Amino acid sequence: MKTGTAWIWVGLVLAVGTCLPATGLVAEEAAPMQMIPMTPVEPPTVAPAVATPAPVHSSQPEASMRREVLESLPPETVPPASVPAAAPVDPSPVDESDAPVRPIRENTPERPFGGRRPSQQIAVTAAVAAGDSDTPPRAAPTAPPLIREGMRFAERRAKVSREGDLTVLLLDGLSRPVVLMRTKPLERVEELSDYGRKGTEFVVSGIVSEYRGRNYFLLDSFRIPRVESDDRPYDETGEPAWDVSASPGGTVAAATTPAAGPRDRTAAPEAMNLSVPEAPAVPEPEVRRPSPVRPPAEAAAGAEPLRQDKRLTDRKGRIVRKNEQTLFVFDSGDKPLVMLPNAKLQQVEDTADFGRRPVRFRISGTVMEYRGENYLMLTKMVVVPKEIEKL
Repeated sequence: MKTGTAWIWVGLVLAVGTCLPATGLVAEEAAPMQMIPMTPVEPPTVAPAVATPAPVHSSQPEASMRREVLESLPPETVPPASVPAAAPVDPSPVDESDAPVRPIRENTPERPFGGRRPSQQIAVTAAVAAGDSDTPPRAAPTAPPLIREGMRFAERRAKVSREGDLTVLLLDGLSRPVVLMRTKPLERVEELSDYGRKGTEFVVSGIVSEYRGRNYFLLDSFRIPRVESDDRPYDETGEPAWDVSASPGGTVAAATTPAAGPRDRTAAPEAMNLSVPEAPAVPEPEVRRPSPVRPPAEAAAGAEPLRQDKRLTDRKGRIVRKNEQTLFVFDSGDKPLVMLPNAKLQQVEDTADFGRRPVRFRISGTVMEYRGENYLMLTKMVVVPKEIEKL
């Protein structure tokens, strides 16, 4: 019994000895510690605590308490707002008796601009600024569209007028006048209409071209429309005494002798033209002599004008600018020709920069004649490459 109790105490001592180093109660064997003198530390200064008032519990409603708190606060001082200085007023009286009354149009979500579109509203605003609020909005006038290149008109009535040094033609049904190109038929039209002063009406046929924003008309044929009149003199048979058909020269042929019909046997032989025609005389052959040779420049200057509608095919040359006209100068030395306006001429001028660039062309076209001068209407244009030009 005593031996078991002793062993129990021994176990307790060992257990306590084992736990004490872990808890730091028993110092382990270590190097001797150095003693550091301790400096006395002053206690920190602590501000005296402010006593917080205990919450006051009241039986009044929360709204009345908030009102009491707001009333206890001091009134806030607000600086006075700066007022802008008023503009000086003219003391003279204003007479508004002549001022027009301008109606005010109500703007609603369905009618945001008083029933007008925004573009119309801009026009109305400009009219109001000008002092004319009753003026209805008007769209800016637009020029009629151009007629496409190559469009042909046949038997269309037209009138001739004059714009500067140009003769223009107003075709029936078109609002845009076209400029007549200088051709042989134009000479006759100008003479019959006295350059548009007589107001003569024609029936024309031709082709329209386009050049630099304007239309031109190449006149092929024309005639004066037949006008029937009741005040013509009549003969005994009730037939008109003269023929009213207009000749190309514009003259009226007078009827001298009634025409004999095929079964009119009472007519004289002279009127029936029964005589046998004589045989035509054979002209004598002309002896051709060689003409003297002249330089190309001199020959071109004194050359006779080419006939109307003469065709030129694959002719080479360049363009030059002279007196606000574009001329085609042939490599062969022939007389230069003024080029008539059309879309191909515009392409040639743009390619050669109106003659400033040394570009050679191979062209085909038709020659026109007007008052002793020749003009060229282009139908084909090809740029000659520089490699071929060197050959």
